[in-house]
Amino acid sequence: MTNVWAYRTQELDAKFTVAGEWDQVMEFDTLSQLLDKFRKANLTKGQVRKLGIVAHGDKGGTVQMQPVDLTKATAGQFVKDFEALREYLWESARIIFYSCVAAKQAEGSALLNELSSKYFPGRHVIGFEKYGLANDGAQPAGTLRCSEKTVDGKVHPDFYCKPTATVKSETDYRRRTEQILSEYAIYAKWSYKGNIIKLPYGEIIRQTYSVPEIICGPEAVLQALKDPAKRANIEYIAINTKNHPANNLVNLYAIAQEKQFTWSKGLVPKTMREFSEVEVKLVREQKGQLRRHEEIVAVLEEKLTMKYKCAWGSCPSHRLIEHYCKEGVEHIPNNPLV
Repeated sequence: MTNVWAYRTQELDAKFTVAGEWDQVMEFDTLSQLLDKFRKANLTKGQVRKLGIVAHGDKGGTVQMQPVDLTKATAGQFVKDFEALREYLWESARIIFYSCVAAKQAEGSALLNELSSKYFPGRHVIGFEKYGLANDGAQPAGTLRCSEKTVDGKVHPDFYCKPTATVKSETDYRRRTEQILSEYAIYAKWSYKGNIIKLPYGEIIRQTYSVPEIICGPEAVLQALKDPAKRANIEYIAINTKNHPANNLVNLYAIAQEKQFTWSKGLVPKTMREFSEVEVKLVREQKGQLRRHEEIVAVLEEKLTMKYKCAWGSCPSHRLIEHYCKEGVEHIPNNPLV
C-alpha cells in the first residue's frame, strides 16, 4: 500500500518532497498525466491507500482542473480518467482534495457526494471548508496550512486558522501547534457512498429541544417574573383548576385583555412573552381568591440547544457534541475514527 501526494503545477510555486505518511510525490496538470505517472511508477491495482490531490479552488463545489473545472455538473467529463484512477485505489481508499473551500456548504457536499456515489464507490472523498496555504519553494508533502481568508485573491499568512484539536489524536508537535490541513482536521468534510458522514467545524448543526417546566404557586410565579432568565422563557401564566398543572389552565393574559376568564390549553404567542405591571398585579390579586384545589402556575418552555455533527443517516443519536456521529460511522471501513 502507498500514499500518493499529487499536486497540480499550474500557478503553484510550491514544490513538494516525500515526507511523513506520503510515500510518493507527483506533479501533474491533467488527470491523464497523473495516470501516466502512476503507470511509470509501476503502481498496481488497488495499491493506493490515500491520494491527496492539491489543486486550486475558490468556491464551494469547485476544484480547478483541466480541461474544465471539476464540479458536480462537469464530473461526467472526467469519467474515463476516474475509471482508470479507480483501478489503482484500494477498495476503502481516501481521496483528499486539498483545494481552497471546495467542500464548503451545500455545493461542496454535492460535489463530494457525486464523486463518492458515482465514480469512487466504497472510497472516501474528502475536502475542506477553509483555504490551504502552500509556501513557495520546496516543502514536505502534507504541510498545507489552514487559512481563514484570502487577500486580493491570494491566501494570506496573517489569517492562519487558530490551532485547534483534530478528530484523531495528533502526536506530531507541529500539527498540534499549527493548524495543518489533513483529513482529521475539524475543517474536513467526508463523503462515503453518496452521503456526508463527517461535517466540518463551520457547518455545525444545531438541534433545539423544548423542555417544559411548571412553576406552581403565586410567590414562585412572582419570583419567576422578577428573574430575567426565567421571565424570558415563560410561555403563559394560568390558574390550574384541577390541582394538576397540565389540566384546564385559565390564561391570565385573557384576564388582562378581556377582564374575564377564558379557558385555554394552547400556548400564548411568543410575541406576548413580555409581562406588564397589570399582569404582575393580577398574579398578586389572585392570591387568596383561589378556590380549593386551585393554584396559579407559570408554564415555561426552556429551550436547550444541542450541537451535533451527525451527517450519517443511520446515526441512532444526535445528542453528541462531536464532529461526527460515532455510532453512525464506526462500522464504515477506514472511517474517520481510524
